[in-house]
Amino acid sequence: MQTFLLLQTFPDQYIIEAHERFKEFFSDCCDVRELEDEFDVDQFSEATLIAKPVIYVTLAEIVDTHQLLLDHRFQVAQGRAEKEFISKRNCSKSQG
Repeated sequence: MQTFLLLQTFPDQYIIEAHERFKEFFSDCCDVRELEDEFDVDQFSEATLIAKPVIYVTLAEIVDTHQLLLDHRFQVAQGRAEKEFISKRNCSKSQG
């Protein structure tokens, strides 16, 4: 009710106060600790892990990746020599 009365009588004053509140709110939102400090990590943290990360890749994922490379082999090949090599190898979907 107080905001409504303030808005009715002094709309410019309400906008000024609201602007200040929003400015303070967003300033507080942006005032955060650095990620390195928050999570206690640095550029060498992964190297010092006792258990190294393990990535599991299934056979189906390997086959799917290989098929994608075959389907887009000319887009993946950078230079003319690579494209000629691919053409000479005659890679086709029927071979997979």
